[in-house]
Amino acid sequence: MTAFLIGGDCGGTKSTFVTLTVDNGKLRKKMTLGPANVIADPVNSLTVIKAGVTRLLAEEQDNCVGIVLGVAGLTTAGIQEQLQREFAFFAGPVWLLDDAQLALYGKLMGRDGALLIAGTGSIAYARYQGVFTRAGGFGHLLGDEGSGYWIGREAFLRVCKACDDPKVTDELTKEMLANEGTTDPMMVVRHFYQMTKSDVAAYSAFVAASKTAAAREILLAAAEKLVELALTLKCKAQLPTGLPLAFSGSILLQNQLVQETIRQRLAEDFKVLPVVNEEISLLQGTYYYFWEQQV
Repeated sequence: MTAFLIGGDCGGTKSTFVTLTVDNGKLRKKMTLGPANVIADPVNSLTVIKAGVTRLLAEEQDNCVGIVLGVAGLTTAGIQEQLQREFAFFAGPVWLLDDAQLALYGKLMGRDGALLIAGTGSIAYARYQGVFTRAGGFGHLLGDEGSGYWIGREAFLRVCKACDDPKVTDELTKEMLANEGTTDPMMVVRHFYQMTKSDVAAYSAFVAASKTAAAREILLAAAEKLVELALTLKCKAQLPTGLPLAFSGSILLQNQLVQETIRQRLAEDFKVLPVVNEEISLLQGTYYYFWEQQV
């Protein structure tokens, strides 16, 4: 019988669950379910998280020796105890972390360093001399600067300006009007208020695909917000210059303009690491975190 671990990356857009062999970290099974942000939707998030774990437990025939879950918004929501009770049926250890902390373990393979995340939301995390420090990650209403949601919202704000003064209608706004099938900016604004957080964040891909000056301006502004977040983390955690910095999240992994702008701006403060596949990060994070707890 081969022992295995369950790892989960439960985020604002999707939740990915894996099983891996405990002695070498090799992937066994993978499952993707819906979003699980415990700040925005705690009830549904708990259902998704529990479903991912219980389904993998049912599919595996061997012995599960531990569960490591990275959950978006966990610390801010303050529901660790409630979530822990959901797994009272499991006899082994269950470790609950912010998704950013699990990603930090995965991207840096358990070593000291920092992680900058920009997906649906944004947050920065560091581990240095045994101490974990975070900056940002306050959700789309109070923070998430530079994130997918932030980029999408900035595009809609351009439409708002066009509602008040048609003379300031830029090319990006015209593209958004065409995309929504209307010539009336107010119709686009109304649609915004019918959208979910994930829907707004998904509009960041529309902005990234646009060749307009307004889109480039928004993306460069997002990059500056993320640079500011990384430097805030460095100051808060008193990190030395040259510590490794990894990227995570679709905005940093898929948008070359944002990624390269941040690399250049932070070159004197961090050693920015090459991009690592997110699935590999989840596997490594689960593996390294589990074994660190065995020491």
